[in-house]
Amino acid sequence: MAALDAGYYDVPRTGSVDDVAAALDCAHSTAGELIRKAESAVISDAIRGNGIYGRSPL
Repeated sequence: MAALDAGYYDVPRTGSVDDVAAALDCAHSTAGELIRKAESAVISDAIRGNGIYGRSPL
């Protein structure tokens, strides 16, 4: 939620990794790693069919 709230996923992007780090009170590198891990989990679930509908939308 921190990345969403910080505007990291807005188009155009209005928030940065630094904004996410500030919201989470962590280092820039930690925030970047957390974002990448979250994105990886979402994409993996979608591709493997473990998403909301139990099947891959792709």
